[in-house]
Amino acid sequence: PAASVARVSPEYLAKVRDASRHREDILRLIESLPQREREQVEEVPATADAPYRRIELLAVDLTELDRAFSADDGDNVEREIEELEAAANPMDARSDERIRRLASLRKKRLSLRGLREKREKNAARFENCVLALENMRYDVLKLKTGGQSFQQVTQLAERAMSLAQEVDNAVYVAEEMRKLGIRDSGVVNRRTS
Repeated sequence: PAASVARVSPEYLAKVRDASRHREDILRLIESLPQREREQVEEVPATADAPYRRIELLAVDLTELDRAFSADDGDNVEREIEELEAAANPMDARSDERIRRLASLRKKRLSLRGLREKREKNAARFENCVLALENMRYDVLKLKTGGQSFQQVTQLAERAMSLAQEVDNAVYVAEEMRKLGIRDSGVVNRRTS
C-alpha cells in the first residue's frame, strides 16, 4: 500500500498521515505498559493496524474515484439530456441519431450516479475508520494515565475491528463485481474477448 498511498490526493493524505501517527502512538503506549497490563489488551496492536490499513486502501480508492468523476460530468450529461429531450421531433431525419445519443447519455448518467454513490459510501467508511483509530488512541492514552479501564479499551478495539471487517467485506464485494463485469449501478459490462 505504501507505493499506492504515494498517489493519494492531498485531501486524504493528511488524514492517512494522522492515522499513521495515531497507530504508532497506540503501539508505543501499549508497549510502555507493564507486561501484566499489556497482556490484558494484547489484541489492541493488531486491531489498531486493521483500521489503518483500511484507511490506506480507502484513501487510494477515493483518490481514484475523484479522478474518474467530477461534478461537471454529471451536470453536462443532465444538460445534454434535457436539450435532446426538448428537441424531440419524430419527423426530423436526425431523430434516430438523437435517440441513440439519449440512450448513451442515460447509461452514462446511471454510471455516474453509481460512481457518486460508491464515493459517498467509501468517504463515510474512510471517516469512520479515521475516527475509530483516533478514539482508540485516545482511550489507550486514558488507559495509560489511569482514566480508562482495560475492558473499555478492549470493547473499543472490538468495535474498530468490526468496522475494519465491514470495510473488507465491501471492498471484496466491489472487487468481485468488477471481476464479473458488474458495476455498482447494476449495469453489466460486456467484455470483449
